[in-house]
Order: sequence, then C-alpha cells, then structure tokens
Amino acid sequence: MDRRVPDESSSFTAFRQNHRHIADRDHCAGGDHSADPDVREGIAHVVRAVDFKLPDQLAGGGRCLLRSLVAIEAMRHCQIVGHIEIGSLLYRVGPDPMRDVIAFCGPDNAGFESNIGMAYHTWVNVGDSIADFSVGDWRTLDPGMVELTYPGAPNLGPIQWTIPTPPNYWWRPRSELTGPWRTTGTPELGKAWYGPFNGSPLRVQRAIREIRDDIGDAITRAVNSVIGQYARREFGITPNSILPAHDAPNPTIVQSQTNHPPLGYQQTTLSEIFRIAGASIGADFHDAVAYVTRIPTSREEAIAILRNMTITIPPG
Repeated sequence: MDRRVPDESSSFTAFRQNHRHIADRDHCAGGDHSADPDVREGIAHVVRAVDFKLPDQLAGGGRCLLRSLVAIEAMRHCQIVGHIEIGSLLYRVGPDPMRDVIAFCGPDNAGFESNIGMAYHTWVNVGDSIADFSVGDWRTLDPGMVELTYPGAPNLGPIQWTIPTPPNYWWRPRSELTGPWRTTGTPELGKAWYGPFNGSPLRVQRAIREIRDDIGDAITRAVNSVIGQYARREFGITPNSILPAHDAPNPTIVQSQTNHPPLGYQQTTLSEIFRIAGASIGADFHDAVAYVTRIPTSREEAIAILRNMTITIPPG
C-alpha cells in the first residue's frame, strides 16, 4: 500500500486548517463530533491522502470499499462510530436519463449479488448521515464499469458529463439521498439516489471482511502515518491519537434497506390486498410488504392489483 501526501499545489491549505482536529485527539474526545464541519473535512483529507494499490479481487471495480475502510479508521481517531453499508447508487451527470448515469446497481435500481455477478456500492453510515468518500473518484472511473445497462439496451455511447465536477466527498443527511430512490427511472440532473441491497448480503459481507483482514493493518499504518506526518510538519507536535493496528476492530457491515415506499407509491401488505379482494393469503405463504400506486378500496381494485402484481422473492 502506498501512502501519498499531497504537495503544496493540492488542497494543502484546507487540509492544514482542518487537520489539527484529527491530529489532536483531545479535540475529538468527550462527545460526538461527527457533525463538526472541521472534523468532517479533516477526516476527508486523511482519507483522500491515503492512496493504495487495489487488491486483485477489486482490480476491476471502484474505490468505494477501500475509501470506506480508510474512513472507518480515520473516524476511529475521533471516536466516531461508522458502519460500512452496502446498497446501490445512481448519479445523473448529463442530459440523457439513461446514458449519463453513474450506476452501481442491478435490477430494480438495487444492489445485488448472485452466481452470475454482482453490482453494488458501499459508503459509511454515521448516525442519520451518509458519508461517501469515493465521490471524487467517479469522474475518472472506467466508463464501461459505471454505465447503466439492461437487457436489450442500445449502445448509447460514453457518459457525457455536463454538471460541475462533484466534490471529493459528501456527508449528507440520509433521507436526502435515500428518500428520492425508486425502483424504476433515474435521478434528475445532478441528483444522486442511494438505494437498497436486494437479496442475501452474506457473501458480500464475507468478502469485505476478508479484504479487511488482508489489508486492515496496512490501512491503520497508512492513516497513522498521514496523521503523524502532518502533525509534526505543520504543528510541531507528536499526535497522541496514534492507535495500534491490533486495536482496530472489524467494521460492522450493514445491508441498506428502504424503510419507506419508493417515490409515488404507498405501502400496504399482501394479506391486506387479499382481504380487500375477499380472499386470504393462505397458510403456505408468508405475508409481505407491498408497494402500490394506490391502496385499493374495493374488491375489483384489489383483484386488478393481484392480477398485475410482480412478486420478488429474495434468494436463499
């Protein structure tokens, strides 16, 4: 793993203004500082100052997972608890609603993993916020890796960026990024949707833990080195926040799920639709959440919904 330190021509001034909060653990002690803009900026600069060679199993993917692992370690210096979350991402960067979308998702705009492949995005969940430190990487990704495709889709050509270059990271309210998500369509220009992970996440979680086991100590050393180097160079101090690698716990990995209906839908249950239709769901079936454009109020409406309903059964 390489440790890259930005030179004076980079965002060094901003780093110097905010890095003291990371270099001095006393500032971070005694309370939740995750909402402090300076602390957020300092963490982001630490994360972006650590460069690495991607492990072989991730060589064809993005940097979102490794950015998240480094962020968890940087947050640990400020006693901020974050969890790695797996889900989906769609980010509209140009005028065409299909071609110009950064997309880490599978069917139904959700993350997935199966025997035939996988597509998902990772970020750090902190309280009611999403902290994503891979935003600054998206413009330089291989276009073939982030194109939104579907069976029979025409070849629309490479993504055309017309929005300003996004920031290196964002740390935004969760509802702002997950609320607009829906199972069909794409975001408005300049907007991002963070969506759920469909199906069992066990194999993805296991793979992430294996990667963490392989490179976790190197990440800890790299973060310590960046913090220590800047603290000595800029402040003339030796930070007391250096944490030994063996103290670093494996991060918690959670599956992103939607707790509200997609935009334009209402939430009910399958058993309730059957009840309105004058039937029962049956003892051989489990009840399930159902999203409908309009909750039925008559037997005819309920029967029409059941006739046209698509049911998705998670694997396993």
